[in-house]
Amino acid sequence: MEMKDALMRSPSIADLPSRFTEMKQEVHQLRKENQQLKDTNDELNVQLLNSSVKMGRSLLHKGVTRTESFASEMESSSKDEIMQALAEEKKITRELKNYVGKILEKVIEKHPSLLEIEPPLRRDVREGSISSESSMKSC
Repeated sequence: MEMKDALMRSPSIADLPSRFTEMKQEVHQLRKENQQLKDTNDELNVQLLNSSVKMGRSLLHKGVTRTESFASEMESSSKDEIMQALAEEKKITRELKNYVGKILEKVIEKHPSLLEIEPPLRRDVREGSISSESSMKSC
């Protein structure tokens, strides 16, 4: 009888129902917070992607603002001007390569399956079925 009374008076056993309720509330709150953080992360990823696309477009259009054709530009330009234009185009090309490299790094890091290439499906004329090239080679 004394043991039973001692167990009932123990704060850990008596507090279990209220502690369980507190833990349930905490789990609920943490799940809610986790979902909010995931939503915020998704929004930020979309913003980052949009900003990257805008930057890429601006890099692409940097050298396209001139309306003259290449031939007329060559005729009316001196060698120094042509060399300067070439240097500018090389700079733009380098920036574009860096930009594409950064995009590819992010894709590889976050979604490498996007870069996987599936073999094209071919219709097997003999059997009238669709198969991949790899299965065609094994025939």
